[in-house]
Amino acid sequence: QTNGIQPAQHPVNGKLEQFGQDKFGMFIHWGPYAQLGGTYKGQKQGGNAEWIMLSSHIPSSEYEEVCKNWNPSEFNAEEWVNLAKEAGMKYLVFTTKHHDGFCMFKSKFTDYNLVDYTPFGRDVTKELSEACRKNNIKLGLYYSLADWHHPEFPIQYSMGPNFHGKPNPNADMSKYADYQLAQIRE
Repeated sequence: QTNGIQPAQHPVNGKLEQFGQDKFGMFIHWGPYAQLGGTYKGQKQGGNAEWIMLSSHIPSSEYEEVCKNWNPSEFNAEEWVNLAKEAGMKYLVFTTKHHDGFCMFKSKFTDYNLVDYTPFGRDVTKELSEACRKNNIKLGLYYSLADWHHPEFPIQYSMGPNFHGKPNPNADMSKYADYQLAQIRE
């Protein structure tokens, strides 16, 4: 939807052209699921690491413990950005919240985030943003529409076979949309 803006003048067009010119960048999927290494309760899971909550049908109460114990103490935004820059990349895209609902940034709208919920206590999205700005690398932010943790996210809209870690039969999509838009504005 262009909201009355002519397609040739729409702000997205210039960004898409720039994306096409930049060509080479890094997409980073990283969250508490990384510490599981694709294995849950001794069972190796197939597929992508970031989908382990779904593939193992991990209830939110159990996945919350995975998140609480996550402490990626060796994370260094400068190292990641310098690696990208040395390889000739022009941009990074970082997953700020994947389908597991865990936020990789400080949020006023939930404590289910790396800063408030873990012993790590740092905002990696902010650190990556600062490192990218310092090194003239563009930063894109990925934010999942689905959320297997939030109580107001209706199960029927979940990715995969309608999974939710703590399904709420009375979930209200309008309340979830308000939460989601507030976080995106953050």
